[in-house]
Amino acid sequence: MRRASHQETAVWTLFSGRGAIDDFEPSEAIEIPPTDTAIRADPFLFHHEGRTYLFYENYGLGDTKAHIAVGEITRSGFEPIGIALGGSEHLSFPFVFREGDEIFLMPETHQRKRIEIWRAVSFPLIWEPYSRAFEGWSTADSTLFKHRGQWWLFTNLSEHHAFEDHCSALYAFQVDGPELKRIVPHRRNPIVVGSATARNAGRIFSRHRRLYRPAQYNAHGIYGYGLNIMKIEQLDLDDYRETCVRRILPDFKPGLTGCHHFDASGSRYILDARLNA
Repeated sequence: MRRASHQETAVWTLFSGRGAIDDFEPSEAIEIPPTDTAIRADPFLFHHEGRTYLFYENYGLGDTKAHIAVGEITRSGFEPIGIALGGSEHLSFPFVFREGDEIFLMPETHQRKRIEIWRAVSFPLIWEPYSRAFEGWSTADSTLFKHRGQWWLFTNLSEHHAFEDHCSALYAFQVDGPELKRIVPHRRNPIVVGSATARNAGRIFSRHRRLYRPAQYNAHGIYGYGLNIMKIEQLDLDDYRETCVRRILPDFKPGLTGCHHFDASGSRYILDARLNA
């Protein structure tokens, strides 16, 4: 509809500052602004060998698909490095994580109808396929994490084939880690229902022995209107409970109409926000 009416693609920007998921203050963040060829969303931070890398969905004005790009946050600002993953389909949500001595990347690949995990061959630009799962399923914004020694996969799964809705239901699975060979569904799937809290908005955090899940606040007819910080109260194969402990609305800086993703590493956090057209 946007293309037919000659409207521009939504323009997102990034804001970064010092803080963690339970104490960040977005009004004090510094913008990493977009350009015509580098509109950035879904940011993930990764600290490696003393350097802070930023992985993000990247597209240009008028583009119909995005790729995964990477840069470095330095003392003087942000320095682009290059393309981490590309291809003929749209890629987003570049969840990057470490397990042991290896670094993995699990981007959103819902147009390929599966979940893919890639392993770094030469970090941060060269990756090789490592595992895949959910063949034939439309999944979005998937994230892996460990809780009490057990790996969990949270994903927004669309069970509708006539249309794709990734905002209304969150599914949980016990898995064996990045190999994704053993997948056990949660007995209450979907564990969260409703567009106001279901869709993932970043990685799961363990902070002061508590788990936090960033979630999109899709409201007022706007995708990615705001950001929820959900505290996970209970997680096992039989039960799941979470509580919203904070909600970020697009009023922390002038000229914003949305914000829908959060990540942090070390003492730094980052989030994205939609700019007024």
